[in-house]
Amino acid sequence: AIGQVIGGARIYTVGIGSSVNHHLLDRMADLGRGAYVFVRPEDNPDDALEAFRSWVTLPYVTDLTIDWGALQVADIAPDRLRDLGSGQTLTLVGRYLVAGEGNVVVRGKLGGRYFEQALHVVLPEVESRNEALASLWARGRIEELLRDPGIPTPDLVKAEVTALAMSY
Repeated sequence: AIGQVIGGARIYTVGIGSSVNHHLLDRMADLGRGAYVFVRPEDNPDDALEAFRSWVTLPYVTDLTIDWGALQVADIAPDRLRDLGSGQTLTLVGRYLVAGEGNVVVRGKLGGRYFEQALHVVLPEVESRNEALASLWARGRIEELLRDPGIPTPDLVKAEVTALAMSY
């Protein structure tokens, strides 16, 4: 429901205690391009909530987009990039279809002003040092496919999930 009505709004969520629905709060923040913070019972809530307050009131980089240029990439998740507060990181999961080399351009607003950074990227034909990345991508893709599949899960989604699980 959030994904259907969110528009340009942001959603930030806080979970406090030992009986928190992490999946729900994390997904709400993800859909809302915000952030989720969890405070364990033994943690000092003031520290976590101060960091959270800084993210909400002073986002560092907003309205992020990524231009992959001529690189052939697919299945990038998340679709909508969240805002970044001070000290936060952004992780994308995807795959490239063919080896290549080119510039990836990250754009957004930094402190309310236009921001752009180009990164030169080399996507090798084979990279044995990073074999585990294929499994990580497949897990992320399966999670995306099963996130909102509808009930019952469509046959095409079941087939893709099964193929990914068997291959990776």
